[in-house]
Amino acid sequence: MFTSGCQFEDVPAGIYKAWTIPVVLRTEALPPYEELTMESSRITWAGDWVKIPDPKHGARQVQMSRKAGDTLTVYFRGTGIAYIAGKSEGFGQMDVILDGKVQGRVNLGLRNFPALSEVCVFQRNGLPNGQHILKLASAGTGPVDFEGLRIYR
Repeated sequence: MFTSGCQFEDVPAGIYKAWTIPVVLRTEALPPYEELTMESSRITWAGDWVKIPDPKHGARQVQMSRKAGDTLTVYFRGTGIAYIAGKSEGFGQMDVILDGKVQGRVNLGLRNFPALSEVCVFQRNGLPNGQHILKLASAGTGPVDFEGLRIYR
């Protein structure tokens, strides 16, 4: 591998790594959205979620679960939704269910990469404008966190 003259060996466990950072380029603007944080009364929490400080954002906190089956549910009216979360080494996975249909499993874990916050880990646009339900469930593969939701109009 070409290292641009770097004197350090390029190994996955080394201090210097060849990181790849995905970039999303949009060709059109996203519709206006409403942001929901963990304090929203529209979110129903089930299980052993705990509030933890988020040192990257001062006094702000995030919700974290370490137990399989812990869920959060939100009813919303709009044309799309996005789940915003932190990603870090050792984090687990979250199952995403939209309008009763499994959308997949999002991985919040990272390997050999610094922790990231405010990452859009799931987004679905183009829904019929109307009432919808989103359910997120911890898969129990490690801790998962919740930083917010964006509801697109």
